[in-house]
Amino acid sequence: MVRATVLPARVGTGRSRRHPLRRSCILLAALLLSLAGSCGADAGLPGLSGQVAAWSQSHVPACLRTSPAAAGPHDTWTSVAPAPTKRYLLGATTGCDGTLYAMGGLAATSENPTPTDVALTDAMEAYDPAAGTWTAAAPLPTARVGLAAVTGRDGRIYAIGGSPNEQFPPSDVVEVYTPGTDTWETAAPLPIPLADVSATTDSAGNIYAFGGDVTEIYDADTKTWKTAPPMPTPRERAVVTAGTDDRIYVIGGFPASGDAAGPLRTVEVYTPATGRWSSAASLPHPAGQAAGVTALDGRIFVFGGNPDDGAAPSAAAYVYSPATDDWATVTPMPRPRNTHSAAIGPDGRIYLVGGDQGTTDAELGVLRNVDAYTP
Repeated sequence: MVRATVLPARVGTGRSRRHPLRRSCILLAALLLSLAGSCGADAGLPGLSGQVAAWSQSHVPACLRTSPAAAGPHDTWTSVAPAPTKRYLLGATTGCDGTLYAMGGLAATSENPTPTDVALTDAMEAYDPAAGTWTAAAPLPTARVGLAAVTGRDGRIYAIGGSPNEQFPPSDVVEVYTPGTDTWETAAPLPIPLADVSATTDSAGNIYAFGGDVTEIYDADTKTWKTAPPMPTPRERAVVTAGTDDRIYVIGGFPASGDAAGPLRTVEVYTPATGRWSSAASLPHPAGQAAGVTALDGRIFVFGGNPDDGAAPSAAAYVYSPATDDWATVTPMPRPRNTHSAAIGPDGRIYLVGGDQGTTDAELGVLRNVDAYTP
């Protein structure tokens, strides 16, 4: 049974839409991909160039087997089966067998919700890209909004941080889902609770979680968390993803100071080997509460979000090339979104789940639509 806590209100367009807790929520953004069948870090990658194959083998958990690059036509969008639950501020990631998982967030409690028709949800839903169908999975033990979801080196799904009730406190809760048994258990908590958390993994399977100016790292070998040097630009609802160089890219978002500043163009990069931060080329336009991932070819994609303080969500999409440190625009999304989540499918396509179209303050645009992008 899905537990739901009805919220007192839902905020309006632009930055005011960032949730009743201005400093909390998610992006989420999750990078991980898979293909049904046997698993292994040394699996071959038919159809990929040697450069892409080498990167893919070293940047996914050992349990995952990567697929060939997505078939064309490229830079195109298609719509796939809609999710059962209309929701936003959710977490999403891809499991070892290629299943996409969507969890938590705020769910619409009516078909055409008003700002009061939303509820905290513990729902976990699984999408099979091959069959094109959604099924229910075991719900989150702790319903949360603004959580991050990533797939660990062991193939389990980590649900990290967020806000667990209508008072929106930051949470240190980390819960772990085992797909083979459809069960959850509790993992080591975050050292610093995060209500607004974005996360990703590196080639060793370590998990990186960010919120405000906080950097927290989960060691896949010791199964413990530690704090690391803080982000130079404190921010919330940024896109976070691992690059081809095994560095962690933190992109856009809103300033965490709570002042009147609008969304950011800033891109900052954390190098795990040195524990240092550096800057990269800025986004072409600001993007707050967008979603993004690293594609199989190593390019980083960012989708939607708020382009300005008070502005409605955008349909814009951008691509970053780490080798040349530059950004370009790609085909816009079929519909504008913010507060959505992105995950790589086993076919190399990028799936966008949930979010809000930001229609009006009187009627929300919470989405169940799932759009798939072919890089």
